[in-house]
Amino acid sequence: ATLLLFDKRQCPLAPDGEGERPGELFITKGAQGEDCDTTCRQSGRKCDKRWFDRVNNCKDLSANFPCQSCSYEVGPDIPVYVSDLRHPNGGVCLITDAISTCGARHHATSRLCPCV
Repeated sequence: ATLLLFDKRQCPLAPDGEGERPGELFITKGAQGEDCDTTCRQSGRKCDKRWFDRVNNCKDLSANFPCQSCSYEVGPDIPVYVSDLRHPNGGVCLITDAISTCGARHHATSRLCPCV
């Protein structure tokens, strides 16, 4: 038997549909200090935490923010761009292996949100 492990967010070998984003997912960047519930609500949508794994990557962050680099961090408010340039991590995009939540926020960051 063969066992294949893959990151379904990015692997081209994923079974059909496993690596795809749902058609109704809108990747939306939030304002500094704003949570994803607020960000999505402002565009008439709702944050769906099931899709954080699809936006928690350096490629999507870099497409939406001027990331100087991308790094791992732990926290329920990630994925984020550290938009407060006075912060020690200012200008850095952060991804995580932790579980993200829609209501989390940090005063120095701008979130990347999965809105449906």
